[in-house]
Amino acid sequence: MLPRRLLRGHRVVGRRRHLQVGVIGHGNMGRGVAASLARAGHDVVVYDADGAQTLRRPSTITAVDSVAAACRRADAVLLSLPHEAAERAVVADLLEARPPLVLNWAPRAWAGRARRTRRAAAPAS
Repeated sequence: MLPRRLLRGHRVVGRRRHLQVGVIGHGNMGRGVAASLARAGHDVVVYDADGAQTLRRPSTITAVDSVAAACRRADAVLLSLPHEAAERAVVADLLEARPPLVLNWAPRAWAGRARRTRRAAAPAS
């Protein structure tokens, strides 16, 4: 559920609020999320460092060439990045663009991966 302050003043489509959403990372997960948001009637803009990824998108989704362009009019920006290094690469652009809301799904996955790596590296007792 998005915060009420974010939803104020937005066009209502049916019983839902219409949002401008930027998706950073258009891989397996980002592509699916962007398509679902577009089907729900939201305006979706995607950016991927690998521009070829954005070629495989429905015509209802707009591809842009920078993080700043994806954030420009976004009410929310969703990060769908494969690893921590990719996130670090976009942080400066996110700080400059200052979108109202940034959602990142990846940190739990990285934390779990790091824990498994530490356990595997620990000496057996």
